[in-house]
Amino acid sequence: MNSKFSWNDKINKATQMLLVVSDILIAIFLLIQNITIGWEKWMIPVLAVVVLMSVGIHFAGAFTENGRKLVFSFIMLILIFYYGAHSESVYEIPIIVALAMTIFSMTLKIYLIYLSLAVGIGSMVFHMFLVGVDKGFVFEHSGVIRFIWQVVAMVVTCVAVLYLSRVWKDTGEHHDVSIAGLERKNVEKLDMLDRFAQIMKKKIDNGEDVREELVNLNEYIKCERGELVLNEQTYETAMLVNVSKFNTCAQEKGLNFNFSMDSEMPRYLIGDFTIIRKVLSLLTDNSFKYTKKGNVYIKMGFLERDYGINLRVEIADTGRGFETGMCEAVFSRTGWSSNFENEGIGIGIPLANGYLNVLGGFMSAVSEKDVGTKVLISIPQKTANNTDVV
Repeated sequence: MNSKFSWNDKINKATQMLLVVSDILIAIFLLIQNITIGWEKWMIPVLAVVVLMSVGIHFAGAFTENGRKLVFSFIMLILIFYYGAHSESVYEIPIIVALAMTIFSMTLKIYLIYLSLAVGIGSMVFHMFLVGVDKGFVFEHSGVIRFIWQVVAMVVTCVAVLYLSRVWKDTGEHHDVSIAGLERKNVEKLDMLDRFAQIMKKKIDNGEDVREELVNLNEYIKCERGELVLNEQTYETAMLVNVSKFNTCAQEKGLNFNFSMDSEMPRYLIGDFTIIRKVLSLLTDNSFKYTKKGNVYIKMGFLERDYGINLRVEIADTGRGFETGMCEAVFSRTGWSSNFENEGIGIGIPLANGYLNVLGGFMSAVSEKDVGTKVLISIPQKTANNTDVV
């Protein structure tokens, strides 16, 4: 779907067609009225010109699209006033005006709705003036009451249509924003998959093992499709972090690694141990990957909840960090590190986010360029017992 064909673009085209068809039908109806009832004969050629002009403007594409809508709208208002100025039709005006207001609401031009109200009331006032002149401005009580009720009905209709117009506009804007967001996400995903294909080709050409990358991509697709099934079980909290692996990684890179846990942390939790452990591994691996000197640390804590706890894990490093405003993009559901010079398919953060979404958790991050990055993870977990970690 292309965002240039927005909700409002489609509505504009439909509204223009509705306006021109309405003008033609009203003009033809008034032609018939003039011929059969004997209204003003001079209006017959005028109405014929209106029909031909409306058809010509529409098919010739004269003026801008907005200009055509305004021309057709004013033609409709003039025809409505002419129709309402006759005694045979004056009390039908509220219905005609209500239809015109509804059509004008689709143009998102509020002043046209007010103008249609003014035309409706004006045509009735004009009719009452002619009647008053004829009868010495002596009006029947029932006629006055009927006039007032007709005006009130048009005012109420105007208020309702104004509300409808605002809802229509808000819906259109929300639709366009949603479509633009979906298109942006699709482009991001396609870019990520393109990066994945390029890195995989390079790795395969170099004879490297790509099984782990393929497994990660498959897991990411499952998360996006909602096909990942959780395998909840009782596990020991301290085993979530592969301390030996990260100690080795720190020694190889000449970094300091520290892992700490709240002393009151429940020893056993109930959840998908494998997925949570992989989330922590993916994010910690990322910290090591982009940290050349200094520290990487993991701090584990919790917040008590009715259902158990919110497992809170903080992963921080003294790595390269991000520019202001880039952090949110990198740690979004579709973020990836394609701008980094280190090799990698860049699916780690999106996969971690996908896992967290399935787990009912979330993560946030703060970062400063050349200072480091801090990621906070929160995951709801049930507690198996309240024995503290030894």
